[in-house]
Amino acid sequence: MAEPLLSFVAKRIIEALCSPAVKQIGLLWDVEDELQNLTNTVSTIKAVLLDAEDKQAAGNCAVKLWLERLEDVIYDADDLLDAVSTEARRREIMTRNKKAKKVRILFSKPNPLAFRRKMVREIKAIKKKLDAINADWKNSHLEVRRVEPRVVNRERNNTYSFVPVETVIGREDDKKAVIDFLLDSNVEDNVSILPIVGIGGLGKTALTRFVSNDHQIQEHFELKMWVCVSDIFDVKNIVAKVLESATKEKPADAEMDTLVSKLREKIEGKKYFLVLDDVWNGDHGKWCRLKEVLMGGARGTRIVVTTRNEVVAKTIRQESVASIIGTVESYPLKGLDEDASWSLFKQKAFERGQEPENPCMVALGKEIVKKCLGVPLAITTIGSLLSSTNSEAEWKDFKNNELSKISQNATELLPTLKLSYDNLPSHLKHCFVYCSLFPKDYLFYTPELIQMWITQGFVKSYDDQSLCLEDVGRKYFKDLLWRSFFQEARTDEFGDIIDCKMHDLMHDLAISVAGSLIATLGDKETKSDKKTRHLSLRNYDKPISMLCELSRIRTFLVRCDRKLDKNDFDAIISSFKFLRMLDMWSIDLDYLPSSIGKLKHLRRLDLSHNKNIKKLPDSITRLQNLQELLLRECDSLKELPRDIKKLVNLRHLDIYGCVGLTYMPRGLGQLNNLETLTDFYVHSGSHFKHCGDLRELNGLNKLRGSLEIINRRHGKDVALEYEAVNLKENQNLHELVFDCCVTEGDVNDWDVVDDKMPFEGFQPPPNLKQLSLWGCPGSSLPSWVFSLTNLVKLELRHCRTLKSLPLQHLTSVQDLILKRCVELELANDEDRMQWQGPTNLLSLDLTGLPKLVSLPSALQHATTLQKLSIWNCQSLTAIPEWIHNFKSLQDFSIGKCSSLASLPEGMGRLTSLKRLAIWDCPILLRRWERDTGEDWAKIAHIPKLRVTLARRRFKHRCIFDHSGIS
Repeated sequence: MAEPLLSFVAKRIIEALCSPAVKQIGLLWDVEDELQNLTNTVSTIKAVLLDAEDKQAAGNCAVKLWLERLEDVIYDADDLLDAVSTEARRREIMTRNKKAKKVRILFSKPNPLAFRRKMVREIKAIKKKLDAINADWKNSHLEVRRVEPRVVNRERNNTYSFVPVETVIGREDDKKAVIDFLLDSNVEDNVSILPIVGIGGLGKTALTRFVSNDHQIQEHFELKMWVCVSDIFDVKNIVAKVLESATKEKPADAEMDTLVSKLREKIEGKKYFLVLDDVWNGDHGKWCRLKEVLMGGARGTRIVVTTRNEVVAKTIRQESVASIIGTVESYPLKGLDEDASWSLFKQKAFERGQEPENPCMVALGKEIVKKCLGVPLAITTIGSLLSSTNSEAEWKDFKNNELSKISQNATELLPTLKLSYDNLPSHLKHCFVYCSLFPKDYLFYTPELIQMWITQGFVKSYDDQSLCLEDVGRKYFKDLLWRSFFQEARTDEFGDIIDCKMHDLMHDLAISVAGSLIATLGDKETKSDKKTRHLSLRNYDKPISMLCELSRIRTFLVRCDRKLDKNDFDAIISSFKFLRMLDMWSIDLDYLPSSIGKLKHLRRLDLSHNKNIKKLPDSITRLQNLQELLLRECDSLKELPRDIKKLVNLRHLDIYGCVGLTYMPRGLGQLNNLETLTDFYVHSGSHFKHCGDLRELNGLNKLRGSLEIINRRHGKDVALEYEAVNLKENQNLHELVFDCCVTEGDVNDWDVVDDKMPFEGFQPPPNLKQLSLWGCPGSSLPSWVFSLTNLVKLELRHCRTLKSLPLQHLTSVQDLILKRCVELELANDEDRMQWQGPTNLLSLDLTGLPKLVSLPSALQHATTLQKLSIWNCQSLTAIPEWIHNFKSLQDFSIGKCSSLASLPEGMGRLTSLKRLAIWDCPILLRRWERDTGEDWAKIAHIPKLRVTLARRRFKHRCIFDHSGIS
């Protein structure tokens, strides 16, 4: 079924063959004619591939066999051309500087003549195979078709706003019915279960999330948990997931008795709300064991189970535990009615969701919607597909031809979804199908997924050189999201999508289309054979050597609880020679063999979260194609490869959390393709010969995202280095952290001129959005801070000599964090009353400021403030009356402010305030007796209110708590 992806691979081969570097190799090796003929042959085959794919789908056996023959050879040709391109780049580096003898030696091969002969033989062998396949296509009556399906090409103002309309259209009555059950006080059982039953794509999960996010549910239950069960009903695994959802931490102990004990301790006596989503298994015994674990909830506890299978709901009812766990009748979810279906379709199919003026288009659309049978997933998918054109003729052709071939049985939704897949361009087909490598309900971290697409060559740069591959990949992702191939997308504070999920039916579609091209082994295995190119291991306990026959693997993703030994590594490296991606995330790895340098095709190496790995082999610098080296949270790693400058194609170096590192290798600044550098360590010993200093950053002009500079070296020299660093060219570097934290008493080791911070002369990126200064000396901030007009977050921690902060200049800041700056006064300066101050402020955190007496006047214009936290400010005696200006304030917390005697009268005018939490403010406590205290009237209107007084260290006594604050 993976044959529809061949046209993309063929296109990539043609591009490689036409590149100047490969043509130069052809001249040097005297195979120019062979390469040109190979180009012509692949171009001819590519021209009939679209027609071949259609005929194969229609059941033409001859074409199917032809495509199967072609698949192996096309992928082999792609691997061969990648090797040739690698050699071309190697020669380019060698000859770039004729005087650089060391560079030529560095990239030279031990026997270049033997390598050349081998490559020439392989080129001729591939050409011969393709010529034979090319000669056969005419016998299959294939036609030349060069036009691929197109991507949406008309502009929409809100194309990528991604409001999850399917969760709110047409489900209001269902939502009310479910909420009524969940809040029903007449249910006698302590713990009651409601199964929601319906076919795939109806929106059972969407409805349940709609219900779960309702404010009534949020306030009614003390504890809320959500677990996706999916295909495998393993009681121990489910208990672990419920515990993780309850504690927000992955359980460290995997023993069943321990898990049960911890979960019962967490839920005992609490009125909790649990969702068991996408349940398939109706095994009576397993359900009985699971219910016994969930008994401990207080009266009113509710469990919602979503399932496609009525048998599951019947099993739940039959296995109810009398008097403790009860089950009501199932809630059968139906399709959307005609009006709701049309409303949902309009959101996807028409610009801005507006019904077109053309009555024929409206009539056509409504006929198409009827064939979707009220299934939201089908409606949104078909609507997105048709949004690429407003041609009446094309809509009519779709209705009469493609849609008419689909079964009108709502339970058979995959063929309908495949219509949308079939109409994707080949590069988006690749991106979608690749997602079958991951399990159902997997939370895709969007930047990581895009990088994986780039690694496999699915993402190609546009003619617009201003767009990097990551920008193009984001466009690909948004196109797929708009077409409903992804869902539940979440964004960060800048509006960028950070993660998403895939509907399980879409996941089924990806698996069916992938065939044996992509395989997962472990929990739920999919088919693998010699055609498999991408492989994922999950809970796989067999020897790695059993996989050696899968010699054409390009992706090897190891996510299982096992430790790889020497034999495993030998099997991987000797067998999987064409790997583009090797992912060994969190597998208790403590070493990497030097033979890793043989994987010449490798683009992405992920060793993140391997806590015991101390050193990388020097051979890793032979990986000339390596684009990503990911070492996140490898906290025992002591150093990076000293010759890291050899990784000339490295684009991403992630060393976040590698706290064992103390320096950056000399020559890092020569990696001028580097786009991600999460951290830069400044060594405390300036004379260390392998240590690169801050000036290495000067050569890195493509940095994006976030950079943290960890400086453990002090003195005038390092201040001069900061002055020499120029990051102005890094337009897409949006977050910068200076971590200069030192041990107590070491601040005076800094030789700071004019009592300024050491990086006063530093030249920052102009578009910086977030700036954090930790442990930085100096009585004032560098002047360049106030020129950052796009700065939305400013964080100052442990800046123990900082005395002043001109708030009036921070006009763009939305999030301000000031922690443990012991000399900072934030004094009220009446001369500055005319300044507007940080008028865009949304969040303010003041912690450990012993000289703070009151909130500074510059803040009184921050009418947008939504969250205010004041903690451990012992000199704070009063909150100013003008606090009533904070009309948007929703969350206010005060802790360990022992001198604070009262709150202002303006508290009563904070009508938006939803939560007030007071910790260890003893004077306030006496004035806050419920109903009778002097200040009770100021706070009585606040929905969520908690006052807590310390009893002894780490123990607290709750004085009063209303509206369910926990």
